[in-house]
Amino acid sequence: MADRNEPSAREPFFSPSRFWKRELWIFLCGTVCGAGGLLLIAGLILKNGLAAEYASELSFDEVVQSLPVLVGKHMPGWTVNTEGCMLPNLPDGRRMIIYKFCNRKYASMLLERDARTACILPCAMAVQERPDGTAALVRLNVSRLGFIFRGEAANVFRQLIVPE
Repeated sequence: MADRNEPSAREPFFSPSRFWKRELWIFLCGTVCGAGGLLLIAGLILKNGLAAEYASELSFDEVVQSLPVLVGKHMPGWTVNTEGCMLPNLPDGRRMIIYKFCNRKYASMLLERDARTACILPCAMAVQERPDGTAALVRLNVSRLGFIFRGEAANVFRQLIVPE
């Protein structure tokens, strides 16, 4: 006759045996690592794709003088203002000017459908002096912003603002 203190040879499947605990920990660790990796990749894609930089062959002064004139000439309906910044120069001493662009028609389309887009209006572009004296134009990638906001904002950004 079997002793009552001896475990039975067969344990139920859902018992907290060593095998079950090990498999559960492997599953949980895999899930956490996968989610962390996905967030890291998504963050890098957003970070690298959210700002776009365009190099210019013109000097910083030439770009600063011609940009408002060219926008007024070739982009009717857009207004351009220079925005002062508490940091008028980059930390290494190079110059920088921030421009604010606004198109009343597009802004009203965005705001009537989703008031949260007010946080990115008007569209900003920075002109930065490069070490060689030329200029670089840096702006937010509005196509990517449209993807983030979705809905009608995506249509306005991609179909109307980007082509202009």
